[in-house]
Amino acid sequence: MSSKMYKMAREHLANSLQELVDEELKKFKSKLTYVELKKKLKNIPRGEIKKVSDHEDLAEILVNHYGSWNAVKVTMKILKKIHQRHVAERLLYDIKENDKKNKKKEDDETDDDDDDDDDDETDEEESSDDDDDDDDNDDDDDDDDDDDDNDDDDDDDDK
Repeated sequence: MSSKMYKMAREHLANSLQELVDEELKKFKSKLTYVELKKKLKNIPRGEIKKVSDHEDLAEILVNHYGSWNAVKVTMKILKKIHQRHVAERLLYDIKENDKKNKKKEDDETDDDDDDDDDDETDEEESSDDDDDDDDNDDDDDDDDDDDDNDDDDDDDDK
């Protein structure tokens, strides 16, 4: 799991859990010990949850125990069970917005790299244009030669 994803999940979970009043947080922690999970996931031991003093610590335990994405899914499931659907929806919204920002930031960084390539192409085009100018001059010289040839033809006619 990347440290960036870990940190992002922990922060969003902590923010969401902070929205709960003491009684709701107590319900959340209670459900956390026995909520039905997928086969591969195990509930956090009750003793570990009792040690938790605040929303920051709880978010840390959730992410450490379940991993970033599963911690978010478990949290959303429990929030819905304790009738805090709006907090669950806000959590999901915040995470999606964060992903959009990160993708945009990555795209912007990629675009910056592309701009460097564009500069190289511009330089190549300019040097191509210079070559074209030389070709134009060569054509002018050829035209002069053609005129000379025509003059010779005229001389032949006179004879």
